[in-house]
Amino acid sequence: MSTQRYSDEQECPVCGAVMNGRGAEVLLEGAPIRVCQGCAIHGKKIRVAQVTTRRDAIQRYRSTRRRSPPPNLEPEPTVEVVANYATRIRTARNSLKLTQDQFAYRLNETPALLRRIEAGKTQPTVKLAQKIQRVYDITLLQKLSDELKVHIKKYMKKTTGSSLGDTAFIKRK
Repeated sequence: MSTQRYSDEQECPVCGAVMNGRGAEVLLEGAPIRVCQGCAIHGKKIRVAQVTTRRDAIQRYRSTRRRSPPPNLEPEPTVEVVANYATRIRTARNSLKLTQDQFAYRLNETPALLRRIEAGKTQPTVKLAQKIQRVYDITLLQKLSDELKVHIKKYMKKTTGSSLGDTAFIKRK
């Protein structure tokens, strides 16, 4: 009994198995040959140039080209948030008898963010401060002064005690 094969099925020239699909084009011992997927691991796969449509070529070009970052269109801020923003926001909220959740809901912000701002852990951005000023009619922004304010204590070294950095010597090669 002989088995009848369809004309579209091909036989692998290496192992003799019936190739499902198109097989794989490989370079085997220096010769290009189409083999089954099992025998393809023994050779080096040859990339066959694919026929591309214009749409595919344009899409590939758009995905590979580098995009430059958008230019910074925001001008330098001329205002800054006042130092006691947390107490001003808290007193405004308490005077209106609102909870933090209600206060945040009116601003369309998360209650967690407003809690952090009221606690003084997070400083509101200029945009958020403008929104709070507009909705609750309180002053949170002031104009920047021309002089640079430097907090000396923040940058001064400790006057008491010593640290490891004071006593250690670093060897350089």
